[in-house]
Amino acid sequence: MTTPSKADAFVFFGATGDLAFKKIFPALQALVSRGALDGPIVGVAKSGYDVEALRAR
Repeated sequence: MTTPSKADAFVFFGATGDLAFKKIFPALQALVSRGALDGPIVGVAKSGYDVEALRAR
């Protein structure tokens, strides 16, 4: 049996939106805590947030 290849990165769009904060981020945290997602996670957004503003929200 072959092992499935890992993704290079998990990219999602709308990282500063309401849906991301209510659904996407908690789901990603659950995947990471279970060890099901161990690659880099990249969030893309149209707004001018930097990392500090995103964490503050």
